[in-house]
Amino acid sequence: MTLEEFLKDTKQIENYYGKEYNEDQKKIMYENLKPLPIARYRMIIAQIFRNCQYMPNLAKIIEMNNLTKYEPKKELKIDCQRCGGVGYIVYKKEIEDGDKIRIYDYVARCTCEKGNTYKAYPLINF
Repeated sequence: MTLEEFLKDTKQIENYYGKEYNEDQKKIMYENLKPLPIARYRMIIAQIFRNCQYMPNLAKIIEMNNLTKYEPKKELKIDCQRCGGVGYIVYKKEIEDGDKIRIYDYVARCTCEKGNTYKAYPLINF
């Protein structure tokens, strides 16, 4: 986590509780929390908002880190000739509309392993 990310997200805590950490507190907190990925720190902040009645100190933030389950998403690397490993294929289709020909962009899910990880959502009929 970078210092800018830390300060921006810590400002959210300060705004939520209506108080501010002093500069020494922020330096100590950053030194202890900088090994965390920013996504993890944001998850901890969300847990703090749900569970802490008062503005948390460093000990409470570390406690929330230990209590919050976290498993980073594993990126699936696929070498697919059709989609290039992204899991979908973008293509264009020409459709006749009276005397005009309209070109539309379409997206199709690839049949490779990455394409099969996408969830299919049913269409909603109105």
